[in-house]
Amino acid sequence: MATLREILKDLATRRDETRVQLHLLSMDARTRWQKLETRLENLERELESRAEKVGESTLSAARDLKQEVVDFLKEQRLPLV
Repeated sequence: MATLREILKDLATRRDETRVQLHLLSMDARTRWQKLETRLENLERELESRAEKVGESTLSAARDLKQEVVDFLKEQRLPLV
């Protein structure tokens, strides 16, 4: 099964190839492509937004955990590494 990264890379490649050949498509095909391309752009924006939120959340959790470890080591009078 393909990973999300592989799927996104494949979609980007196919989008680039289609843009190059767009002039060969019929008007109906162009209209359909525009709808697909809008969906691709929306997906990219959504993934970027979610990635930022996940990244911020993960960073915050990592900072909190680090501080808890530092506090624990201090409480136990163990050297901070």
